[in-house]
Amino acid sequence: MTDILSLASEWYICPEIYERERNRIFKPAWWLLGPARGLSSSGDYICDRISGWPVFAIRSSAGTIRAYLNVCRHRGASLLPEGLGTVSAVRCPYHGWLYDHQGRLLSAPKFGGNLNDSGQEIRLREIQAEVWNDLVFVRISEDKGGSLLDWLGDIANAVDQFACPSELEYRGEFTVTGELNWKTYCDNTVEGYHLNLIHPRLGRALAGGKVKLYSANSGRSVVFDVTHGGGGGGRNLRGQKGMWIYHFPGLQLVLGEKVFKAERVESENPNHVRSKNWAWYCSSLNDEERHDSFEWARQIVQEDFGICAQVTKNMRAGVYDPGPLSPKMEPHVVRFQQIIRECLEPLS
Repeated sequence: MTDILSLASEWYICPEIYERERNRIFKPAWWLLGPARGLSSSGDYICDRISGWPVFAIRSSAGTIRAYLNVCRHRGASLLPEGLGTVSAVRCPYHGWLYDHQGRLLSAPKFGGNLNDSGQEIRLREIQAEVWNDLVFVRISEDKGGSLLDWLGDIANAVDQFACPSELEYRGEFTVTGELNWKTYCDNTVEGYHLNLIHPRLGRALAGGKVKLYSANSGRSVVFDVTHGGGGGGRNLRGQKGMWIYHFPGLQLVLGEKVFKAERVESENPNHVRSKNWAWYCSSLNDEERHDSFEWARQIVQEDFGICAQVTKNMRAGVYDPGPLSPKMEPHVVRFQQIIRECLEPLS
């Protein structure tokens, strides 16, 4: 028996550990906010919450994409509704404070006096935003950090072998939520041990093909280099060659000759996860095939959420002791859990 043991259940269920994760792991990371296709004109915005943080990105009047915390500097109201939209200026729905696309306060109706007379200009709290592969990413921390390309590291070049969203046709987005811990989902993502049991159709699609797993970026990225076999529709819907990528802590990509899918995995508490997905397909696929591929992608996430919810439930029940990890089938789980320890320890 191996002497490499999985993380203890407290790492998955403890609220204090989760808060440490938010500050040490989530806050300094880059997060996929959504496709850049929704930000084509001045005033176009995309707004969402990422691990509880309210954010929005907007195409400014100068043509650049800027991102801010979606919080009014007056009394903390949300400025924009979640989703896509277009505004000439950002107006708080609570008291009518008005900000321009550069985050500067333009007016505070009926406030009395000029708030900017103090010499300290009132502005929205700006965060970093960058575009890669027609995807908008933001970094929650207001402290300047490394660039998005620095964060992506080696996987940026790996992705270049496949069609990017601008070369494909956008199909849409879907969201899956569940009562599970984000680490159980990522533990699951970086190993193929479960594949045939949890994803029977995907197993058929890979039968007769090849799967090669390797890591990059010091283990923060795990890559499945796949060749689809003849079953399950994988070759027809995705192409013969494909690649699945997990990048720590919450980015997943599914790439193929006929598909590009991007996924953001984030959580607002230790017992809840949201997977938000966007998909693009090549023009050679007909409507029925695109629908099938899109629903298959949703099914795969739902299957993973189902088993990971069971794992989390058992951890919360206090009946799980750390189990052995396979050096053959789970080396990337071992490394993922090492990274978690490196980011969080000491716990006290």
